[in-house]
Amino acid sequence: MDLFDYIISGARVINPATCLDDVMDIAISGKLIAHMDKTITNNDPRFATTTKIIDASSCLVTPGWVDLHCHFYPDDYYGLMPDDPGVLSGCTSIVDGGSAGMLTYSYFFNRYMDRSKSKTYAFLLHHPIGQFFQEECWKNVFVNAKATAEFVKQTPRIVGLKDKLTADFAWYQGIEGVRRAIDIAHLSEKPYAVHLGTSTHLVTPDKNASADAVENAVRSCTLELLASLRKGDIIFHAFTGKLGGLFTPDGVYDQAVRDALKRGVLLDASLGRANFDLNAYTIAFNRGIIPHIISSDLVQFGLQDIVFNMGAILSRFMGNGLSLSEIIARATLHPAKAVCLAPGTGELYAGGPADITVTSMEEGEFIFTDKMNGTEFTSTHFFRPRISFVDGIPYKVHHHGLSGTSPWTGSILPEEYPFC
Repeated sequence: MDLFDYIISGARVINPATCLDDVMDIAISGKLIAHMDKTITNNDPRFATTTKIIDASSCLVTPGWVDLHCHFYPDDYYGLMPDDPGVLSGCTSIVDGGSAGMLTYSYFFNRYMDRSKSKTYAFLLHHPIGQFFQEECWKNVFVNAKATAEFVKQTPRIVGLKDKLTADFAWYQGIEGVRRAIDIAHLSEKPYAVHLGTSTHLVTPDKNASADAVENAVRSCTLELLASLRKGDIIFHAFTGKLGGLFTPDGVYDQAVRDALKRGVLLDASLGRANFDLNAYTIAFNRGIIPHIISSDLVQFGLQDIVFNMGAILSRFMGNGLSLSEIIARATLHPAKAVCLAPGTGELYAGGPADITVTSMEEGEFIFTDKMNGTEFTSTHFFRPRISFVDGIPYKVHHHGLSGTSPWTGSILPEEYPFC
């Protein structure tokens, strides 16, 4: 009989997988959730003198947050150390959004991913070098489709193939580049994820690249993309207001989007610092379209500005069309299922992994700025993550998001938490 190491007591527990939303206690033994009940008392034979009680009566407890799109390859010019978007920001599982390519992934894995306290996964960038290049390198790149597909297929913690459909990609690679990338993902039998949204600026000017010509190239590639994506493929920055964005007042992509959604293509809000446009989101929402997944696209520049952490990202949707349970599902169960993460990820159940996020949820009027056009919009609540449990080990969250962080008053003193 395994004794309880921790009991998270009196929290509001939301588990999207079972539609659970109730006040409960959760007991942890080793790496697993040992028991869940309305009340767990010291009469339970598994309760020990060493069992630590976390008074979470003012908190929300959910499956560990899963950030499907952040960047934690620090050698890249904007990547973070893995635990910054991970346990230090309230996320127990994180997926790198395509920082490394086939030629750089092994170093990335050995140097960073495999040393993280957070559970780490990655999309592989279509470009073999990864993001260690300016976009104009798409001009002359050679991609071995068969080798790339096999690499993605055979590497366990690569969850899919990723591209950035920028102006440079659209201009230099065009529709054939889009088709090749999707073919690689199909061969690998894993999802294809694509960044939408670009400016008309080419990093290296091309004398033949007028703004109109580049815009036409981007629009052609976006339409080809929507026509070719399959069930389970993912569109990052689905609500961007940049060129190539899906939701526009004239509805130019509407039918193509609806056809893609019918095939099972997934929309990830992945806000980032400048990839979420409130107007585009409102247009989509009014047309009955909401995100399947919410991720952060957190990078170095976003840790202290705009993004902060997953809690601040999720807060934006409170009072703006999604219920609390819908929001939690889009940051736990949905991303875990989308890329087939380890069994139990994004869920809470006795015998399952003790990957848990403890969050204080503050009420008020919280103002967020839409960096695309300066529009301000308000949220009714703010999620401030406090503790990330990974395999039963609690980590104190450092990056609370926004200013004025309130003190944590749980029973476990801060110095008792492992720090990364």
